[in-house]
Amino acid sequence: MAPCHTPPPVDVPTARWSQRVCHTRALRQFRGWLQRQHGVVAGVFVSVALLAGCASPSAPPAVSPPSPLAWIPVEGAAGLLYARDTGSPGQVLHWLRLDLQDPTLSLSLTGPEQKGRTLDRFNGATQALAALNASFFTKRFEPRGWTVSSGQAWAPVIAAADSPMLSCDRSDQCQLALTRPVSAPQDSWLAVSGTPWLVRDGIARQPTDDAGCGFCAARHPRTALGLDSSGHLLTLVLVEGRRVEAEGLTLSDLAQRMRAQGVLQALNLDGGGSTALLLTGRLVTSRPFNEPMLRPLANALLIHRVETVRMPTEAPTGSGSGTPSAPTLSAALAHEIMPTSPATSERQMATLPKPTPAGAPALQRPSPSTPRP
Repeated sequence: MAPCHTPPPVDVPTARWSQRVCHTRALRQFRGWLQRQHGVVAGVFVSVALLAGCASPSAPPAVSPPSPLAWIPVEGAAGLLYARDTGSPGQVLHWLRLDLQDPTLSLSLTGPEQKGRTLDRFNGATQALAALNASFFTKRFEPRGWTVSSGQAWAPVIAAADSPMLSCDRSDQCQLALTRPVSAPQDSWLAVSGTPWLVRDGIARQPTDDAGCGFCAARHPRTALGLDSSGHLLTLVLVEGRRVEAEGLTLSDLAQRMRAQGVLQALNLDGGGSTALLLTGRLVTSRPFNEPMLRPLANALLIHRVETVRMPTEAPTGSGSGTPSAPTLSAALAHEIMPTSPATSERQMATLPKPTPAGAPALQRPSPSTPRP
């Protein structure tokens, strides 16, 4: 009777290691028989040998350093770069890097008068260089945390103290507040919140930080943002998921990937079926198998050209990556352009990792680990 067996991996289909499970009952029975037949010493000796073969599984191999991303200017805008990342099996990521000092580009958040629309229906979304989903929200499309659009604060304010926040002034000078309690933004032109933090002072979130948070530790589509050490480069990343070729990421995995791309501070935005990215009006993120149509959202982040060039507070230092010699954006995305549709599917509600104030409506977030059909 073999004391152990090696089942195939279940939760990590791409891993190269397997977990050994011990049949402890059979081991005890065998040890008792051996002691009766050959004495206590023999029983102890064989038990130790068997237990050595049933040792705790080794940890999964460490994530290898990411391959350099092939950054491409979006429609010739040197201050906005895009990269499609398929360097890891079973993963598809979309990266954006915005130079906040580029006076020809601007970041905005759609206003409360537009809440409840799908991404392609927000004003200016299809004309923008990039548009992506933003806040977590309630059934009434009320966003979580402090939220400001073009200087207008959203109301009501829900779970703000527990919601990390990005805030920017009219010149796109931005900062992240990640430590609780998060205070109300002062003199902000834009503010958007999420949960939880992903990278704090250069330290990426670890699996132990996700303990007790089901939607953190499971693989889902994701949307996140972060700033580099200078505060001048805003990185946005969208992760496809819930498909055979794209599993999604845990939050600790996402955090480590963002840190590897030079992000010093980062937070998680709404994900799951909300995750969607338009580049120059075209949907470039594939949809989850259980939610093929775009989902109505509370708001969206837009990156667009400005008609009146704003004066930078400092001389622009560039994006840090230069203008790469690469194919055009249209050619790079030609292999996977998804049509948009006003049709939507039902929004599944679930509890966020942080408790909401008494009486506050339940907040939306990525669906649980078992996707609904």
